[in-house]
Amino acid sequence: MITKRLASLVIGLMIELGAGGHAVMMQRLDGTQLGSIEVAKDKAWSAVAFRRPTKAFEDAVSQGGANLRLLRLSGASPIEGGIPLMADGKIIGSIGVSGGTAPQDGQVAKAGVDALK
Repeated sequence: MITKRLASLVIGLMIELGAGGHAVMMQRLDGTQLGSIEVAKDKAWSAVAFRRPTKAFEDAVSQGGANLRLLRLSGASPIEGGIPLMADGKIIGSIGVSGGTAPQDGQVAKAGVDALK
């Protein structure tokens, strides 16, 4: 469910995936570029598949060196905006957001996670 605060933050597109990686919800604002659909899906998939926020990959890649190998890790999105959903220490799904800058997408994804608590 999209709360009023979360709706005020959504700047593009938000996708929620279940634990199996299948979409259970998508919210897209009018005028959001179509490319954001796949970007948000990729972020959500990365968060659920690797059990970590996509910000972790972004931070690692930004350090360069051997971490640049992560760019070839199939399914790993190195752009902030994907966060796993946890319950009782287990992954139950994820949220992926696209349409703004990476930090904005991360803020909206975090608000989505917080709204579900």
